[in-house]
Formats: sequence, C-alpha cells, structure tokens
Amino acid sequence: MTRSSDTKSHAAEQRASRAPRAHGKHVGSRIPATDGMIRLSRCAVVCVDQVESTHRLEELGAEAGFAEQHGLWRTMASDSRLFGGQVCGWRGDGAIVRFRDISAAITAAHHLVASAANVPRPVGTRPMTMRASVSVGSVLLDDHGNIYGRALVVAVRLNEVARPNRILACADVAGDRKAQHAFVFRRAEDVPIRGLGRVIEAAEVVCPR
Repeated sequence: MTRSSDTKSHAAEQRASRAPRAHGKHVGSRIPATDGMIRLSRCAVVCVDQVESTHRLEELGAEAGFAEQHGLWRTMASDSRLFGGQVCGWRGDGAIVRFRDISAAITAAHHLVASAANVPRPVGTRPMTMRASVSVGSVLLDDHGNIYGRALVVAVRLNEVARPNRILACADVAGDRKAQHAFVFRRAEDVPIRGLGRVIEAAEVVCPR
C-alpha cells in the first residue's frame, strides 16, 4: 500500500470514528472503520420517542410500564415497515427509522405520533404522548443495520426540542418539493446542533394537506 492510500485510509477511519450512530441505546458512539459500510446518499431519518417516559413509569409501575414500552416498540417496528421504513436502532424509549422517501418518512412520523394514544393502557391512566423529528442527508450503513452520520445527529437533536404530539423537521425536509405538496410546514426556531458546532433552520409539520 502506498503512502497516499495509507493517508486516505487513516482519514476515512478518523471520519468514521467521529460519526454518530443509532445502535441500541447508544447514539454518538465511536466506530472502528468504514470497511464494509454502505453510503446512502439521500436518506430520510425519523427519530420518534415518548415524552416524559420516566413519569409514565412512575404512574404505571415498573411491570406495567415496561410491558407498555415493549408493546410500543413492536408497534413502531411494524408500523414503520408499512410506510417503507426500516428501524435501525432504539434510543431509550424511542426508535430511529430510515426511509428512502421524505414524504413517506413524514407520513410515518405523523402516524406514529398520532397512534400512540391508541396503545392499550391500564384504566385510569393517561394516553401516551409522543414526539418526532425528520431529517435528510447521507448516512453510513453497516452490516448490522446501524446508521451513522450528520442526518442522524440532526434528527436526534430536533427530537429533543420537539413539542409533545408534534413533528419537527430540518429545512431540507421542509424544502422538499414533494413534501411541500403533501404537508403544511411552519417555521420554527433555529436549533443549535451539539457536536456539529452550528445552528440549523427547523420547521414544524403542521398537518397533511
């Protein structure tokens, strides 16, 4: 191997080690190298999770709370597939799902947030409250189905600041022509993205057209 190829390989490993990933509950962990990974040039990433899950566990009790959570995971996985999505990681009580199509990703996010109220729950308890986010960009996909990259970082951060029962999208999603025909967007406050050292424009998905 020449010095030039050595340098390129080292640079690729450095980039991969800094790339965030969705795997189990760990987002932002380091990965060893880019060997065997596939770059998806345009991938829509949805992050959806439960709001105030800790309070809900206290309300339901540990056994009922964890049973409800496992039911939610199964629902998110099966419902995501209906819209062409693939769950590629679990983040706490939520899911990271990738899609090829932006409109399908928004539709799935809208469905997942709305359907949370229909998850079976003990009598006298409040319905589950969800929030979601959608970003788009290139990602790296490993042979275990985990994804890495900026689009994941943006989706996770937008999800953290999304309001209950709402979907927050990055500007590239809101600016997609096909998505604009299918959904109404409302400008939201800019969101600082830790780790990227920048602020991104965001928009809230108000409703389907």
